[in-house]
Amino acid sequence: MANFKYKAISVSGENVSGVVEAPTQMDAVVKVKQTYPVITEIKEVKDLEGIQIGSKKVDVQTLSLLCDRLS
Repeated sequence: MANFKYKAISVSGENVSGVVEAPTQMDAVVKVKQTYPVITEIKEVKDLEGIQIGSKKVDVQTLSLLCDRLS
C-alpha cells in the first residue's frame, strides 16, 4: 500500500489536508471522496514527507516506519 497526501474542500467549505493509505491513486481518491466532496490535489508521498505531526490518527505502518527511521 502507498501513502497519498491530499488537499480537499469539506462540505462546509473549509480547506483540509491529510494522508490516506491506498493501493492506487484512484483508490485513494475514492477513500477521500467518502469524506470530502472536492479534491484539489492528491499525490503519492515517499517516506515521511507527507505525514503531518499532530494528525488525528497514525496507522501502524507509519508508526513502524517512523520508529525504524528514528532507530
